[in-house]
Amino acid sequence: MIRRPPRSTLSSSSAASDVYKRQVQAHPSLKTITMVGISFGGLICRAAACLMHSETDGTIAGLEPLAICCLASPMVGVRATLPAPYRWITNLVNSCPTTQELLLQDAAQGCTRGAGNNQEDPVLVQLTTPPFLRALASFQRRLLAMSTHGDVVCPYSTAGLVPWAPSQEPEGDAPTGISGKHMDLCDHGIPGFDLMDSDGDG
Repeated sequence: MIRRPPRSTLSSSSAASDVYKRQVQAHPSLKTITMVGISFGGLICRAAACLMHSETDGTIAGLEPLAICCLASPMVGVRATLPAPYRWITNLVNSCPTTQELLLQDAAQGCTRGAGNNQEDPVLVQLTTPPFLRALASFQRRLLAMSTHGDVVCPYSTAGLVPWAPSQEPEGDAPTGISGKHMDLCDHGIPGFDLMDSDGDG
């Protein structure tokens, strides 16, 4: 295993998109693509999808996009969800690019997609702009999976994009439950991109 220093979402997604493209070139029989990211990898997948997205034909790295799945990924950061002891620890390592991004204390330097957007916005804000949403829209399925209880680092609210209190856990679910969402049901103004705002059955 190669150990690398922590990198930002954008630099990591650029490296990931290069790997995807090399695999596509090495395997010309590939027709479709599914992307899966775990934890911070979900943010990398979202950004990499934008870097590989063709605005002309809607493909990702030249392939038909089937699904993108983010497992326990901090979609809206962790600044409002971390318990006090964890916030204290993150202040000690705040020089790490990923920590700055998840605390919304960064600026999206080097973001080349989305001309006209405010390049000083945090990376997580940049990921909500039209170029990134159009890339997500190209996938037939967009899925989130998250723990309903007990995940203090990436709790239900940030991993599941829930619209209520960031530290609250859902009532009535088992403490060890896992929840999933299909982000396919309500219009957010981007053609083809529909976002369910409540739990779905699939």
